[in-house]
Amino acid sequence: MRRNPLGTHHLIAFQAVCFVLAFQTACSHEMDPFEEEHLALVAVTTSTTGNMSASTQHTLVVDQTRQVSLGLNATKGVTLRLGQHQLQLHAADAACVVANGSQSIDVTNTSTNAVTFAIDCVAASAPATLTLVNASSCRHPVGVQVDRGVSVSLASTESRTVTVQAGSHEILAWYFADDMPFLHLPLYLAGGSSKTISMSPRC
Repeated sequence: MRRNPLGTHHLIAFQAVCFVLAFQTACSHEMDPFEEEHLALVAVTTSTTGNMSASTQHTLVVDQTRQVSLGLNATKGVTLRLGQHQLQLHAADAACVVANGSQSIDVTNTSTNAVTFAIDCVAASAPATLTLVNASSCRHPVGVQVDRGVSVSLASTESRTVTVQAGSHEILAWYFADDMPFLHLPLYLAGGSSKTISMSPRC
């Protein structure tokens, strides 16, 4: 019979350690029943007015530490410990106005834990204007594309103003002589704002 090089006692001890580690790992994923009894779900609802992009999200700050993303018009369950908590909503845009943006809630182990925030983003969702300027003296025009959709051609020293929605945008510009991009600019435009982008490609 072939003998175990570790020895019987060493093998049993090794198996026992593996069993304990596996048990601890499995238990670490289970919530302590005592801890679970001291938690409750809070339904946080947002109601937003204004023509904002559907992907826009507000940010809920719990007790000045924890952050939770919330949709424009949505309800999300947030798990909190029982007791007093401070909830503060930061709107997606600085031009938005939040009614009762900071609220205190006494979380209990009932089903009545709910908070609603009303956000007015009408001003934030107003159109913005973007002025594109070809500041070069090059013979060939410059092509500019906004959000990979709206495209304009600008001759030397020519400018063009376009109206866009408030929010994030992407500007791509290229020189027609070699059809190579020379500008890739991400930018954010607040509602009602205006911005001028001057471009000077090498001829």
